Amino acid sequence: VAVVTGAAKAAACLAWGADVVVDLERGGLLEQLRAAVGPGGAEVVVDNVGGGAFDDLRRVVAFEGRLVVVGFTAGGIGTVPANHVLLRNYSVVGLHLARYRREDPDLLRRVHAELVGLWGRGVIEPAIHRVLPFEEAVAGLAMIARRQTIGRVVLVPPGA
Repeated sequence: VAVVTGAAKAAACLAWGADVVVDLERGGLLEQLRAAVGPGGAEVVVDNVGGGAFDDLRRVVAFEGRLVVVGFTAGGIGTVPANHVLLRNYSVVGLHLARYRREDPDLLRRVHAELVGLWGRGVIEPAIHRVLPFEEAVAGLAMIARRQTIGRVVLVPPGA
């Protein structure tokens, strides 16, 4: 299940293999999520947005499921009531990728090498929204901030 904002992003997620897309522009996030995952809930919920959506996301975690907190791009930091975790018997796990640079840099190198290998063999293909010269980095960041991108913005360094 992918959660997006807008029809273009919904179409992209379906093309990339999502079984169901929840569009925030339709409102009623919790209701859409419950309809998508059914009464048993979702085994794994990954939240990189935080903010107001976090509370709805934690409510659809299945019994013995996992809620993975990746970031807070919406600005607000969600809270998890301990009684909810206890009653639903789920785990809350943080994933701070940058921390691996200090704690286990070899793991990051191995994962990066594996991803590059998968890309080189055509197994995965990153979604590229735009390729911009480095001098247009501010424009690229503005596109991201306005939530206009579907995929990555790639910056090409001078002379490349």
